[in-house]
Amino acid sequence: MTEIRSVLVPLAILAMLLTFCTPLVKGDFLVYNSTDYDEKSLKVHVEFTLIGGEKGALASEYPRDLVILMDVSLSMRDVYMGRSRLDWAKDAVISLLESLYAYKTRVGVIAFSDSVVEVCPLTLNFEDVKDRVNNVSCHGFSTNYGDAILKAVDMLKARDKEAFPLLIILTDGGSDEGATNVEDAVDLAKRRGVTIHVVGFGSRDDIDEIMLREKVAKPTGGKYRYASFESLNDALVEVQGMEEILSATNLRITILQSEDATLDYFSVNGMGSPGVVLVQEGHRFVCPKIAPNGRIEVEFDTFTPKTGSVDVATVLVEFVDENGNKRTETFDVKAKVPARSNWMPYAALLAIITVLVALLLPARRKIAKVSERAKNLEGKLSDAKNSLYKLEADVENEFKKHGIVMPRELMKKFDEVRKKLE
Repeated sequence: MTEIRSVLVPLAILAMLLTFCTPLVKGDFLVYNSTDYDEKSLKVHVEFTLIGGEKGALASEYPRDLVILMDVSLSMRDVYMGRSRLDWAKDAVISLLESLYAYKTRVGVIAFSDSVVEVCPLTLNFEDVKDRVNNVSCHGFSTNYGDAILKAVDMLKARDKEAFPLLIILTDGGSDEGATNVEDAVDLAKRRGVTIHVVGFGSRDDIDEIMLREKVAKPTGGKYRYASFESLNDALVEVQGMEEILSATNLRITILQSEDATLDYFSVNGMGSPGVVLVQEGHRFVCPKIAPNGRIEVEFDTFTPKTGSVDVATVLVEFVDENGNKRTETFDVKAKVPARSNWMPYAALLAIITVLVALLLPARRKIAKVSERAKNLEGKLSDAKNSLYKLEADVENEFKKHGIVMPRELMKKFDEVRKKLE
């Protein structure tokens, strides 16, 4: 029976499952989707893969909104080679601004310690930014990363929709104290599509590099770099990844229901390949950037009563190209749904047989156990009867030895017990 069941189960499954795959190429992306159709439930399972096109552009070609977070805690007063850490940081920020003149980048600056202060909003007026940065001074004892990141994310809410949001933290370390947990602030930045880079400098013993790398930069697809005072200018420029090749930025992916199928919104799920940050919000996904051959994989279920070539869903991909243009690509997901075929009754029959076999096997085992118990009880009952007969004969003989007839009341008791055993 076990062997029969092991054969029937896969047969029943195969009889009710059909698989179809469809490759697509469109615009700046390579798209591949596969569909599995279950005739019994009328469900179409879709696996949709979006791959960054090989024709990309340097990250510096994309419009960006950059917020710089400057650590101004009192430890930034410490002196190295006759200059305070804050002076070194100011020079690095100004050097960064000078490297950005030729690019499509707006810059804003925030100073933070135990409090958070806006130095200047997002602007293309770099001369004004330089003047304000030069006027920044140290204050406060702690380093409030959480609230500073929230302030930067709030500043980036006013960004151009086509701009790639970027945040760079320049810090010499110190404790993290504030009303906002760092991980919560980073999670909000990630959901808003903000990439966070961190540059640490000064005494390495004072910097929690693991926290800044693993909990601040990495979750958003950013980088952490430690720099010496002499290399601080270069580190601030290089950490942005200006030489990185990108296929698109500011991606928004939405799964839409079609007229011919019903989307199971709870089944929508997605993930990105290494280096691709993907944040899910219901049936929508946010991805700050995708490089050539970077992959975004989304899966979901739809239900359709129709047959033939059926539009089961639409995937809407919004993104910004290297020219700063906001674009939209629409991908119709089709499934080849066969007509309700004549083999369906046989598939159902196979499934029923499989279930019956699965039910009968344990039933037979139970019957065998009950039968065995019944035989045991029958044997015990027979032994009890024989013991009763022997006891009655022994009692009667004992009375006879003394010339006495066994009393009628005792004989009746033996008769009552004998009837109960029969």
